[in-house]
Amino acid sequence: DLNKIVPALTAALKAEKLITLTDVAGVLEKDENGNDKLIPVLDIEVEPKASELARFEEGIKTWIKLCKKHYGTYPIIYTMPNFDKKYLPFCSKYKKWYAGRINENAILSKTVMWQVAIKPVPGISGNADWDFCPKIRKIKK
Repeated sequence: DLNKIVPALTAALKAEKLITLTDVAGVLEKDENGNDKLIPVLDIEVEPKASELARFEEGIKTWIKLCKKHYGTYPIIYTMPNFDKKYLPFCSKYKKWYAGRINENAILSKTVMWQVAIKPVPGISGNADWDFCPKIRKIKK
């Protein structure tokens, strides 16, 4: 999460950093059309100040636009259901990966993953995220 590492970076610089890191690391494979297969994930969990809401929305839209241009696909938005409802109505068309507890009614068609718990996993020191896919399906662009 680049927000935790370097919170002062602009959205454009954060997108550029992600693109550079994935390209240099050689972690991307190409699909049959030559597009990168990586689906970027935008982690949005920090509540914006009321005075910064326009900048907050503009930054998210910039990041999405730059990553869509590079990767050829829209990102998955990682956030919490209540945060999504309150601050991200402009992201309603994007797939979601929700963190925390959600009720059955909150698992909507745009929810592709749900982080249900953080707990020990055999073979891993410490805790790890446990994620659930409400409906196994191909994540489309």
